[in-house]
Amino acid sequence: AAAVADEVRKRCSSVDARMVKVRTEALALYNYALRQGYSKAESSDYLESEEDNARMKQRRDRYLQAKGVKTGEEATYCRLGQAEIAAKSPIGSLLRSR
Repeated sequence: AAAVADEVRKRCSSVDARMVKVRTEALALYNYALRQGYSKAESSDYLESEEDNARMKQRRDRYLQAKGVKTGEEATYCRLGQAEIAAKSPIGSLLRSR
């Protein structure tokens, strides 16, 4: 959800990130990982992993394509962002209209 929301907010001038919500969700995920027994170093390694980042970008791009987003066409990113906000989806919860 965060990867898609981030791409939408970068590519659509009428949508922005709800940064407090983004940070709150990221901290909750980090704390969850710690409770599951992962170390701080393991969490950092995962976040900085080129392989994991590439995998996440592929998942993001497949989702965007499946939702009709066209690379370089701002209107398609905006349409998806507004639809996610209206649906109150996990992606939409990280976005807000400008």
